[in-house]
Amino acid sequence: ALFKEDRVEDALQLLEKNLQPTQLQADGYFLLGQIYDKIGEMEKSIIAFRLLVRLNPERALAYNLLGAALVKAKNFKGALGPLDQAVEISPDYADSYFNLAIAFEGLNQGKKALGNLLLAQRLYMNQENKKMYDFAGHMVSQWEDRFRLDRNKLNEFLPTAETLAKVSDIGMLRRRLKNSPNNIYWRQRLGSALMEISDFEEAVKQY
Repeated sequence: ALFKEDRVEDALQLLEKNLQPTQLQADGYFLLGQIYDKIGEMEKSIIAFRLLVRLNPERALAYNLLGAALVKAKNFKGALGPLDQAVEISPDYADSYFNLAIAFEGLNQGKKALGNLLLAQRLYMNQENKKMYDFAGHMVSQWEDRFRLDRNKLNEFLPTAETLAKVSDIGMLRRRLKNSPNNIYWRQRLGSALMEISDFEEAVKQY
């Protein structure tokens, strides 16, 4: 509540007073990372998010927060690993593509920067996030000129938001099956999802 009210210092003191580092659970590291980020303590924010990843190794949000913190600290190369992991877990995670775009822009890799930004933009549109869609669109125009690239040509090679959403569902179903390998319901759901993206050979194995 204190964090939401922008009473950042009060929230930080409360957490640090009542929770020793060894006692913190995922929610504690999540809040600490955000608070440190907000007051500009990026090294502490990165440490908190690394611990969050350790506690939530299958959660895309944890990797995205770590990657975003590394980007903010201008450790662009270091940010790529966590952000790649975030989109591998959740291929329709718009914010992760956006942060990847910023990281590649910082590394002066224009094609990858613009490609990820275009993916983020189409996902924001699919999610009806007009604010981020418009913001990404403004950046696309700037980067297209800066890197001398054609967005239309890049768009031809990028997956649609719908395809990314389906791939994300498949990843979720695979993780559930990993935890419950004999669950017929999840296996059938996975087979149906694979059929939808024309992976017929793999789909047949699920039935």
